[in-house]
Amino acid sequence: TVDFAAGAIQAGAQMEGFEVKLETLLGSADAASERIEQLFEIGSTTPFALEQLVAAEVKLEAFGVTGDRSRNAVMDLAAFMDGDLIGAADAVGRAFQGGAGAADILRDRGVMAMVKLQAGIDPTKLSLEDFREALIDTLTDPDGKIAGGTEKLAATFNGLMSNLRDAWFGFQKDVGDAELF
Repeated sequence: TVDFAAGAIQAGAQMEGFEVKLETLLGSADAASERIEQLFEIGSTTPFALEQLVAAEVKLEAFGVTGDRSRNAVMDLAAFMDGDLIGAADAVGRAFQGGAGAADILRDRGVMAMVKLQAGIDPTKLSLEDFREALIDTLTDPDGKIAGGTEKLAATFNGLMSNLRDAWFGFQKDVGDAELF
């Protein structure tokens, strides 16, 4: 029971740390708490651990990439990029900040070629705003190669194990929140 109690306390401490990171970016403790709960729910049905989701969310917020559509697109891109959620968030954040010229990782992974096909124009010729929209459209295109990747990855053995770990973490968090120890 000592190990279990330590795990419950650690889970609570980890959640507190996540909230502090997001509070700085979102401007309030309430907004950070709400976002953590949202990410916790997302983590329970996706192949990404809460730690990865929070780290990716912090990167995206720092780059000014916000919203469910963008987050879902980044998760699908991560599935396309062999499960590297933080790398996908960094790549999209850099592309959103600097445009097509800053999208080296996306270019290396073939995503920029997909944007070019989707938009019908060289992405470097688009304004920053048009490039951002073309990138998200490409990542979320149901007929494309990237959209839906999160669901596919979640159905793998590793995805199912991730969901099981998230459920255990959630249980430990609930026990820690109950202040039984």
